[in-house]
Amino acid sequence: MTDRTDGGAPNVPATGSGGEARFHRLADALRRSLLEPLPGRAATTRLAPAGRAGTTPDQALADGAARAGALLLVYPIGPRAEPHVALTERTGELRAHAGQVSLPGGRLEADETPRQAALREADEELAVAPSEVEVLGELSALYIPPSDFVVFPVVAVAGARPAFQPNPAEVAALIEAPVAAFVGDLNVRTETWRLPAGSRRVPHYRVGGHTVWGATAMVLAEFGVVWARALRHLAEPERGAATGRPRGAAKGRPRATTKRSTGSTTTGRTPGTTSARRRNAPRRGKDNDRGTAR
Repeated sequence: MTDRTDGGAPNVPATGSGGEARFHRLADALRRSLLEPLPGRAATTRLAPAGRAGTTPDQALADGAARAGALLLVYPIGPRAEPHVALTERTGELRAHAGQVSLPGGRLEADETPRQAALREADEELAVAPSEVEVLGELSALYIPPSDFVVFPVVAVAGARPAFQPNPAEVAALIEAPVAAFVGDLNVRTETWRLPAGSRRVPHYRVGGHTVWGATAMVLAEFGVVWARALRHLAEPERGAATGRPRGAAKGRPRATTKRSTGSTTTGRTPGTTSARRRNAPRRGKDNDRGTAR
């Protein structure tokens, strides 16, 4: 099942369109934004349930916490190539965190890096092959006390919407959410919930009828800040072009003779053919190994 939260805009390839060109420029701006200092706890704590322990990822790893990778995949949808992110709703049959919304991800296997684990899990859960995406960088590591995991979120882009094939043993629904839904606080709600640890004030996103909370919401909160910064980077050369002078040049001063390129750089790759294999049998221990658990 696929749930597109933007009203179900058709997946029309934007080859050669202005939307596609802008998406490619956005991907380049996002790469730049990820290279700059990350907001970290200043962003993630906005969506943290009340009472969340203050243990840092380094402290948790020193105490024996497990490592997990999660993939935050950005891709275009529709003729305007609107950026979306792929989320999953876990099946109700899984013992841990059944029915919750998460990013594709799970525990690192032997000798894996977080990037390798994130790409492997996306392939296993949604049939998105690693060759279909381009990794741009990583967000801040996040410690998840209930599951005793440290999750390493990996950000990647695809040049076109992948031909998702959710694994029915693990994924009840694919949720395709607009990236814009996680920028700012427009979609943030805070309610008091009764959790296993007691009643807690829980901030969360409401997106297309879905509730996104816990670790997934915290990761998306930081990504929203990084994405907003990328949008500002994208606007900088456009402002320079509008004024008729290079960005940073003082009004009334002669222009520098050095030519500055403001062309776009294509960073997304058009996916190839997605594997047609379906995976109908759950992996052993999969439901206990999810690094994006709450």
